[in-house]
Amino acid sequence: MKCDNMSICIVTFKERATMVRNLVNNIRQQVPEHVDILLAINGNNAEEMTNEYRQDMLRLSLVYPKVYPIFCPEFKSLCKLWNTLVIYSKTEYNFIICDDVHYSNPAAYSQILNTVNSSFDEFFTINGEFSHFVCTKTMLHKLNYFDERLSGFGE
Repeated sequence: MKCDNMSICIVTFKERATMVRNLVNNIRQQVPEHVDILLAINGNNAEEMTNEYRQDMLRLSLVYPKVYPIFCPEFKSLCKLWNTLVIYSKTEYNFIICDDVHYSNPAAYSQILNTVNSSFDEFFTINGEFSHFVCTKTMLHKLNYFDERLSGFGE
């Protein structure tokens, strides 16, 4: 089955607010407007999410079309956030990208779709990095999702 759309899923937290604003801006300038961007906005460990930060992320979501925030006021593992993003996306294929990745290739989205449509792989990393990868809802469901017991980033 041909894939003609995938969601872009981003995990972020307070210290990366500037990075995620730049990332969303770059993506919106280079990716078709119909593509959903889902933001998993993570709380910091043992720290309450401030209203200022929450409002900042809500404003970011309102500036651009089809940007949907998912707030986790308390710290959640990266695996939990990845699972949540894929569960809430409307598409089978999901492009997971970390907030500190520089998105500068205008052809990247179409190249990833071409890779999906030529390989039909349900999971693959981009440039061999785990800071940006593609996975399907079906694959995650078959594997029972990413292991949320791995609470630290990079585990």
